[in-house]
Amino acid sequence: MEATRAEMATLLDGVAPGARVGIGVGSRGIHGLVELVTAAVASVRAIDAVPVIIPAMGSHGGATAEGQAAVLASLGVDPEALGVEIDARMDTVDLGRSSLGVPLWAADAATRVDHLVLLNRVKAHTHFDGPIQSGLVKMLVIGLGKQPGAELHHRTATTLGWPAVTEAVVPELVARLPLLGGVALVEGTTTEGHGVVHLEAVRADELLDREPVLLKRADAEMARLPTERVDCLVIDRIGKNISGTGLDNNVVGRKTVAHGLDVRSSLRVTAIAVRGLTAETGGNALGLGLADLCHDRALARRDADTTRINALTALDPVAAMVPASLPTDAALLDALLPLAGLPEPEDVRLVWIRDTLHLDELVVSPSVAAELEGRPDVEIVGTMELDFDADGQLPEDLLDVVG
Repeated sequence: MEATRAEMATLLDGVAPGARVGIGVGSRGIHGLVELVTAAVASVRAIDAVPVIIPAMGSHGGATAEGQAAVLASLGVDPEALGVEIDARMDTVDLGRSSLGVPLWAADAATRVDHLVLLNRVKAHTHFDGPIQSGLVKMLVIGLGKQPGAELHHRTATTLGWPAVTEAVVPELVARLPLLGGVALVEGTTTEGHGVVHLEAVRADELLDREPVLLKRADAEMARLPTERVDCLVIDRIGKNISGTGLDNNVVGRKTVAHGLDVRSSLRVTAIAVRGLTAETGGNALGLGLADLCHDRALARRDADTTRINALTALDPVAAMVPASLPTDAALLDALLPLAGLPEPEDVRLVWIRDTLHLDELVVSPSVAAELEGRPDVEIVGTMELDFDADGQLPEDLLDVVG
């Protein structure tokens, strides 16, 4: 909280009392997001300026104002509790054309404040490559572009590459918007588990220079599976608050294609099963199409319209496809294990995780445990049996129960 206020102070230096300061907030489940937003709001008020929360999340929330406000509420960001105005309108303005010849779409709300500050986590993107991936820059270009800007820049990146988009568009948006900069976070493993390991203010004119440095730090801190060869990966939950694609492609090794292996990675995950969606994702099941199997309840909680809008805006219809689904956990595992190929069930290399963001505790099969035994970075805390109920079901958040 104090660190955030100190960094915000550097961005707000010179802002006049009474000025309206927009605070861009996205749809990710950033560690300590509520505290981050609360500190940002308090920092604006401390100089007698007026904070305004602006959702900066492209087409998320079904591309509606009500949906985007609901996404923030699901993450604990409640403007009413904070006593702050929220401008969640989806209206956009055309700020002219970039040097790439495409329109510069921006949220109208971002043009109606005196100053603008963005809050976001820097990390590897689930599809984009390059020195800048997911962070303040993406929030500026895609998040604040609302649905039209998000779709247009995804299309442009598909043709010209994301680096070309950032190099051309960022300076022009900075010149046309009242952007002061943003507070960038890097997450990793702390003494208390997953959390924020670095936080800093980045001025608008430093975005293109500073984000590559932060991305390298984020790559070094990124949680990874404890082994590079996994026959079967079981994921308790996916959702937009976990990753842009519900499950992080970088963690499961499926960054470039849906079910094929990422040839640039040594990670080899053969088959993936998803058991459910997070409550915070609001029915957005983007990423379900990257799995091979899923539990019926994941489909039951899927909002087809919200998922489709997000998938088409991101030019990623595959991620919205529906895998084969099974009615029980017992049936799901019975269908999953043969996808490993020839290994006998007791030899299958299985890893079971909460989600792709929280990998500090997980369950592995005996074959994987044997490989990990003795590693200094791994602690084996015990064994467990899968205790199915009479209907063949397990607790929805299995690792929360046994962790």
